[in-house]
Amino acid sequence: MAFVNEYIPEADIEKYGLKEIDDKFLATGVKSRDWTIDCERNIYLRHVASGRDEFSMISTWTFYWKGTLLWFQREALGVSKGADGLRHANSRISKFTLPEHLEAQRHEIYRDLGDAFNTYGGGGVFSSSTDYVHDLDFTA
Repeated sequence: MAFVNEYIPEADIEKYGLKEIDDKFLATGVKSRDWTIDCERNIYLRHVASGRDEFSMISTWTFYWKGTLLWFQREALGVSKGADGLRHANSRISKFTLPEHLEAQRHEIYRDLGDAFNTYGGGGVFSSSTDYVHDLDFTA
């Protein structure tokens, strides 16, 4: 199965501890009840907080990868139309720290995160576009 955008089933809110995750973002949290998920591989991408004012292009996300919850920030750098006719959303990914036991899977995790963002498109369940390609730049 591939990634899909969907509203989060009530049972999964408890299963993945999403209320506890949301509680960490009282002021800036989005209390998102949708995600981009690959149920078969136990991987999901979820937007949990957005910056404000001069930080409005910076958002916080969780990426649950096969039993491990990872956190990172995404800085939206812009969207441009590529030679391929697709919209390329350029983003800088930062504060993405892997635990030591996942270090050997870094490239696979980056690829899965890219696939999840490409399915997320322009806004997850709220996006009807299929012409997004997310170009992610990973920084330390």
